[in-house]
Amino acid sequence: MIAPADDVPLLFVEVGNCTEEAALIAAKSDECAWFFQRKERGTDGIEKPRCRTRWSAPAWEGYERVRPPVLLVFHPVGKHSARSRRAKVADLARPHWQGGWGREGGFHVRQHT
Repeated sequence: MIAPADDVPLLFVEVGNCTEEAALIAAKSDECAWFFQRKERGTDGIEKPRCRTRWSAPAWEGYERVRPPVLLVFHPVGKHSARSRRAKVADLARPHWQGGWGREGGFHVRQHT
């Protein structure tokens, strides 16, 4: 699947209609993190992140550190506001996406958990 606006390949997509509790949606970040930590040998015999065998990233020197984006879609048809649901999920899943400041030029780097 490709994100049409940015032409970015996606590995995981979660679509919600704002009926699930924010904690349940945020817990799915733990499942993605678990998947990203798994490793297996590629066809070249080198052990690498398992997601790398199912998702390709642009070729560059930090290739193996790149993980696929995870897209969360909140459809505003449920009993909760999509805006407040997004904010709560973002807050609960913060350890998976916030990261820290990088050494090179002060850019923001998400740490892989």
